[in-house]
Amino acid sequence: MIQDLNGLLLNPIRQGQFTKICEKYSILLKPTQNLTYHSAYLSGLIDRDGSIYCNNSSGQILVSVTQKHRYLLDLLSTLYGGAVYPQLIGNNTSFKWSI
Repeated sequence: MIQDLNGLLLNPIRQGQFTKICEKYSILLKPTQNLTYHSAYLSGLIDRDGSIYCNNSSGQILVSVTQKHRYLLDLLSTLYGGAVYPQLIGNNTSFKWSI
């Protein structure tokens, strides 16, 4: 499983955790691949932290992903379009990408 994930993680927090695992098992850490239009990464984010809305009267579809940190959402915005904006939930700020 480590070999299958090696080079595919984009989240800086997960990259740090994965680096420690690779060091523990003496596995050479591969550089992270760039996010591409056809990457399955977006589907994983939507599955975990996303929403899909459909307005039946207008036929408009809204796709959004919410995260604590803005980094991954900026990658999505650059690649797929849409906008990233902060949102306050209680005393915490999170970020939402929507298109």
